[in-house]
Amino acid sequence: AEEAEAKRRTEEEEAEKKRQAEAEQKHAEEEKARPTAEEEAKQFQPPPRVCAVFSEERPPVAAESSSEYETDSDDEHAATQHGLRRVEKDTGDPWRVFFGWLVEVVNYRLQAEAGKLVCKQIEALLPDPAKDGMAFDADELKPDHLSDGKLLLALLVALRPACLPKAMTVALGRIAQFNKVCVSLKVNPRDTFTPPDLMPAPAQNPHLVLRCLHALAAQVRGWKDWTGPPVPKALAPLTPLAKGARRGAAS
Repeated sequence: AEEAEAKRRTEEEEAEKKRQAEAEQKHAEEEKARPTAEEEAKQFQPPPRVCAVFSEERPPVAAESSSEYETDSDDEHAATQHGLRRVEKDTGDPWRVFFGWLVEVVNYRLQAEAGKLVCKQIEALLPDPAKDGMAFDADELKPDHLSDGKLLLALLVALRPACLPKAMTVALGRIAQFNKVCVSLKVNPRDTFTPPDLMPAPAQNPHLVLRCLHALAAQVRGWKDWTGPPVPKALAPLTPLAKGARRGAAS
């Protein structure tokens, strides 16, 4: 019995030593496979320090739904803002407003006086699509298209056919005619411009030309006998220029 007990203990001790040896071997293999501190530093790649809110890969933010706590004043404010944006869109470009009115006035006179001499006089001043590469269209017209004075005189003849018996044959003369007729139509001489402000294209001081056109439109607005297209509100007279600020300063 004692021999059997001793043999059992011996076997248990040997088994325990074997387990310890296996554990030590496994630990040594793990230590060997583990990278050093220097290798870990090389392998470490931290994520970029960019907030997820500004990431280009973020999904698009859905439009916020209306809150159930919105008041009537909020709705009125939103409607007002929408209306303001429409006004700004419609009248944000004063040149676009003017050219729209110019085309309407000229077309009105061509229809009202169809077949008469005044129509031929106006048509001779309008651009020829085949020759000039542009149509008499408000969306195509730009300030530089006024540099030869033809469209300016077409506007005057359309407004007051008797104000201009004959247009000059050169751009310089036509622009001088325009300013002279504007003064005869009660436009303040200080609101006129000089030929070098407009010609040659591109215009050096288009804001002075626009100021004169606004002043002319203001006079037309007061004509009781004018039955053509009404003057847009956006063509109200511009504020006077400060002394010494006529040339080279945008309005």
